[in-house]
Amino acid sequence: MKRPVRSPRAATFGFDQRLLAERQAAATMRARQLVDDASVLCERLSQQRVELRAGRVACRCLVDRMLAGRLQITARPEAQPARRDPTRGATDRLVLQHTPLARSLARRYQGRGESLEDLTQVAMLGLVKAARRYDWTRGSEFSSFATITITGELKRHFRDRRWMMHVRRADQERYLATRDTVDRLVGSLGRAPTVSEVAAATGLTPEQVEDALETARALRPASIDAPIGESWITVEPGVTDPSFEQIDDRLAAAGVIATLGPQSKELLSLRFVEGLSQSEIAARVGVSQMHVSRMLAATLSQVRSRLAADGAL
Repeated sequence: MKRPVRSPRAATFGFDQRLLAERQAAATMRARQLVDDASVLCERLSQQRVELRAGRVACRCLVDRMLAGRLQITARPEAQPARRDPTRGATDRLVLQHTPLARSLARRYQGRGESLEDLTQVAMLGLVKAARRYDWTRGSEFSSFATITITGELKRHFRDRRWMMHVRRADQERYLATRDTVDRLVGSLGRAPTVSEVAAATGLTPEQVEDALETARALRPASIDAPIGESWITVEPGVTDPSFEQIDDRLAAAGVIATLGPQSKELLSLRFVEGLSQSEIAARVGVSQMHVSRMLAATLSQVRSRLAADGAL
């Protein structure tokens, strides 16, 4: 049996395909290497920016120390204004100089259900507290001290003011741990984790995980004015239920029906409770449909006459 002979053109075409594939693979590897190099450069640039910012803050703190020491040495008691805190000027300068730090820390907590304006106000409050409590004689940088104080103020805001309903601190911490674990598992698994997976990652029981997820409803309760589904119809509180007007009629009819005979009660139950037609009632009872119609008309007429006699109609 003769072996097929490949033409030189087919061999050249196959070689070109392999060469093209190798070049594409090399280009892909080069592109990945360039992306990695760019990521490293960006990380280094970010680190240098942080170091530069820290250097600027350190220089400002050093200037503040020098100014505070100079004022303490040269100032005379008779030259100070009456009833004025001598450190008020230094406190104001610290607040003005580190306002960008407070805004930067506030932006870290953005997207958690609070507006950036409210978070910025909380961060500025923490900055003012840090400036008033700062003691430069202890040798610590003001930026480090202010960062800890502002972060604590923001966390305290989320713990005490964000919840619309009172929730115990242990339940809040369990909810936050569960939420962070769910976010991490979604990124690693590529899907929503199950309750058992979250429980295994957090060290909690499945019941505790479900309670923690249920606790999130106290964070932002649903409004009674919220639209129902995709429509803009809302349930207004205090609206009278139309069925309330039928309560008296139902009670009066029940009293009259209780005085009827067993056959009439069964007939009304089959027709109005089970919803059977007259033909179905006739097949079940064993009489004709015409006889069922006459019995039903007589029973209803009797009920109406008694209701009219009692003044219910």
